[in-house]
Amino acid sequence: MEAKLLFEDRELSWLKFNERVLGESSRNDVPFCERLLFFHIFQTNLDEFFKVRVGSIVDRMDFCDELKSQLTVIRAKVQELNRSRTAIWHELVLELSRQNVFLKEMNDWTKEDKHAAAKAFAEQLEPIVSTLIIGKHRTVPFIRDKQTYMALRMVKKNSRDNRIRLGLVAYYSSVMNCLIPLAKENSFATTDEVIRANAKEIFNLNSSVGLPADAAFAA
Repeated sequence: MEAKLLFEDRELSWLKFNERVLGESSRNDVPFCERLLFFHIFQTNLDEFFKVRVGSIVDRMDFCDELKSQLTVIRAKVQELNRSRTAIWHELVLELSRQNVFLKEMNDWTKEDKHAAAKAFAEQLEPIVSTLIIGKHRTVPFIRDKQTYMALRMVKKNSRDNRIRLGLVAYYSSVMNCLIPLAKENSFATTDEVIRANAKEIFNLNSSVGLPADAAFAA
């Protein structure tokens, strides 16, 4: 039997292992709190995978062209995992609502929710977040270990200037509450969602700038 049939790419094998971890969070026969824990472990593992394994591949790409194709395969597998993760997350949020705990996205906030989120941001989050801008004529900023970064695409609306600028909001998620209480009892928003809702204030931008969030990732 040929060696290529006996062995699998190490990085893809690791991603398949993490896929099984994610699968535990979707099993109805697993206690709900453990499902949440498996979901968290999956994401933590994926952050570490990019920091260590993918980072190592990028460092060696100048010396081996084959690594570029390996990154393409990794990207495709991670996109597949992310689609599964999103579907499972919605399942977990639905189950939370059955437990009388409501996790609301920004588009579902009431006027009172928006006020509560803005107040929490000003009092708890704004003092401990910082911003970075990545552009064509800007030096790529140093990404610090143990920080969480939210990436946002900034596009000017109603303007001929349709260039996309990338902004980063940096914060230490370990010193923040994961959930922010909203107006209604037992209703919450994630810290990431509250930060995204206040992105224009963070970057001191006017209303003509659109800021759709791309991702939040840990370095």
